[in-house]
Amino acid sequence: MIAGSLIGLMVNGAFVSCETSCQINFNQVMIASSAIDSGGWGEFVAGLRSWTVSVNGNLLLEAVGSDIKALIQSGYINQLPMFAEFSTRPSSDIQLKFSGAVLFNTASISAASTGVANWTATLQGTGKLTPTYQDFSLLIDSMPSEALYPIIVDESGGFTT
Repeated sequence: MIAGSLIGLMVNGAFVSCETSCQINFNQVMIASSAIDSGGWGEFVAGLRSWTVSVNGNLLLEAVGSDIKALIQSGYINQLPMFAEFSTRPSSDIQLKFSGAVLFNTASISAASTGVANWTATLQGTGKLTPTYQDFSLLIDSMPSEALYPIIVDESGGFTT
């Protein structure tokens, strides 16, 4: 299990400041199809894929890293594409990352009379989403059970025992 606090959203190379939560959504359009042998049951073919990332945070007065002010300036005012990484933080033992280009979609800032001011933003993925996984248990479990000593592989392609 990975604690939610070990996952964050980076935009243009900086983790989003004062992030309270983030989410990545994967979508795939289903195209209706029919076949003679389906007996009247609906069948589908996978179509276009898309993805979005959403982030919520507390509003800061000063601009630091990636925050709502940076997202609005870059993506909304200047209409520039951004690069997003939904990933585990470097301190996590297991690395998980989804990355790709995004465009500003929606954002809002709210300020209740009690509590802190906060904001939310949704960024639309444009183009390919690149997943990167690192699973240490697969490396450990790939060791042959009959091995007396760990097999160490060097980067030159050879191995020693």
